[in-house]
Amino acid sequence: VSCGDLRGARRVVREMRNAGLAPGVVEHTSLMKGHLDAGDVHGAEGVFEAMSSQQPPVAPDRRAVNTFLRGCVKLGDVEAAERVRARLGVWGVEPDATTWKCAVQLLSQGLRLSPARAIARELRAAGAGEVLGSLDNDVFLPLAVARTACLLG
Repeated sequence: VSCGDLRGARRVVREMRNAGLAPGVVEHTSLMKGHLDAGDVHGAEGVFEAMSSQQPPVAPDRRAVNTFLRGCVKLGDVEAAERVRARLGVWGVEPDATTWKCAVQLLSQGLRLSPARAIARELRAAGAGEVLGSLDNDVFLPLAVARTACLLG
């Protein structure tokens, strides 16, 4: 996938399945990244569905979720990101600094001031120092909210 060969990556996953080998979260995450690099958010979202329908099911981890969210930031797909973010609890994925940064960045890109502001406030009120102190979130989150507020007037 890193070399831009999404077709080849999908073929390898298909061959794994045909050989009785179940792709794990790493393989699925790589495939998801390939879809996102190709601008195919729908295909990347379909990887989550393939993971849950596989026997036994493969639960996405934080890296898979953050890979998807970063792709959504790049492609500007707020709705897809919010659909995935809504499933974090079902998958048992705890958001980290990257998850929150992507969420606020996407909401800001989509000019969704209220939910972006709510996340920033909740994190600050919860004293989420490890989230706010890493990845420049202490500055980034309020700045993203302020930028959105300025754009909306």
